[in-house]
Amino acid sequence: MDTLIAHTQYTDMRGTAAVDESDHQRIAAYLLEQNKITEEEYVAAISFFFHSANFVHVRIFVTNLDDRKLIGEASRTGIKIHPESFRKVSLEVTLPEFFSFFKRFSIKLVDRGFEGALDEIDIDNVEE
Repeated sequence: MDTLIAHTQYTDMRGTAAVDESDHQRIAAYLLEQNKITEEEYVAAISFFFHSANFVHVRIFVTNLDDRKLIGEASRTGIKIHPESFRKVSLEVTLPEFFSFFKRFSIKLVDRGFEGALDEIDIDNVEE
């Protein structure tokens, strides 16, 4: 089973990611221009995988805008969200193309032996 929890073959490190969407080219606008989604669909999640090649394999999970409020409510109240609420769109783009959808992209990774132990450390106070 594949979920939206990142993993690789060995998952030597785990972490989190955060992005700010580009002001110039949002992924939803790109998908709309490419006729991959409709005006009524909303990008709910993005999964990407890079494996020592020039291309990034991207899977975008979209939902109907009418369902967005319901899905948000369900996640806050613990109601199970069904996969039928989503549709998957697949892309293959270059690394520069992928990162052009974001103006800032932050990834934090921790060796699996330190998982949980470093969560509260203020990394700005760690000496270089």
